[in-house]
Order: sequence, then structure tokens, then C-alpha cells
Amino acid sequence: MRCGIRLFNVTKRIEFHFSCRKKGGTDPEGLYVAFPFGLRDGEFRWHYFLTSMTDRSHVAAVRFGWGSRVPFLSRVLPAGPVRGEPVARSFLGPVPENLHLVACRPDAGGQGLILHWRETAGVATSLDVRKLLRGTPFSDFSVVNIIGEKLEAVASEVTFGPFEVRFLKAGLVPGR
Repeated sequence: MRCGIRLFNVTKRIEFHFSCRKKGGTDPEGLYVAFPFGLRDGEFRWHYFLTSMTDRSHVAAVRFGWGSRVPFLSRVLPAGPVRGEPVARSFLGPVPENLHLVACRPDAGGQGLILHWRETAGVATSLDVRKLLRGTPFSDFSVVNIIGEKLEAVASEVTFGPFEVRFLKAGLVPGR
């Protein structure tokens, strides 16, 4: 069993890394831990994150947790000048604070993006799709199911119920 600790100086975060390697064997044995998973052979890795924030809302906790798990899709930083300040840009327009972009992938035909959204505060809200991808080659929004089949066309806004999960397809503008 190995443990590593990372301290961050740009944000209030402590990260604990754990890994456990078990060699295969035929004799009965067990590994007992304080959380529900078992291990037969191979290596298993997991992380814990600690922070202190002034905002203790459910939305802030979800954003911290997902941001620690994997970087937000909207937080990709392009390369900047050497020794310069990092340049941050987002292809997404304004998004309500209680909506979280869980995943983004090309659709099966390669003619658009499937955006997987989740409402995290338990409050009904709406997303203005006209502003969402402004200045990009995407338009023709529709609500789709998980495999990209069109359920309804979207003209301007998509409404989310409390804790609702929805999939949106942003189709490519022909010729761009």
C-alpha cells in the first residue's frame, strides 16, 4: 500500500493518493478496508480531496468534486507564450451556475456534438442555447436521448427541472 499527499498553493486543496497492489495467489486471504470494494489481484488506485471554502452550497461542492475528479471540459487551457501568463478561453457562452457539463462527445455521424448536462442545485433553470456556442460552427440545437436520437427541436432555451439530466445536440452549420 502506498500513500501520497499533494498540497496546492493556488487553491485550498489537499489531495491524498492511495494505491494498493495485490499479487495473485490461490490461498484464501482478504484485504479489509473501510469502504466497499474488494481486490483479487492487480493494482487499485483512489484519491481523496479536502478543501475549505466560504461557499458551502451544494452547487459549490459538486463543482469542487467534479473539478477534482477530472478537469471541467470548459477549463481546458491552450498553450500560451513561453513564460507568459496562461491564456484561458472557453467555447461555451454563459451557463447558469447550477448547470454542470458532465460530458461532451461527437455524435455518431460526426455532424455535431452531444452535450450531457446536469442540474445540481435542485432548482428549475433554463439554458439559453443561442448564447451557448456563439461564435462557433455549431447551431441547430435539439434535445436528444443518450444515443443521440432527436426528441425535440430547441429554438432558444432548454428548461431543466430540479436535478434533471438532459442531452443536447449542437449540429454543425453546413459548409463550416
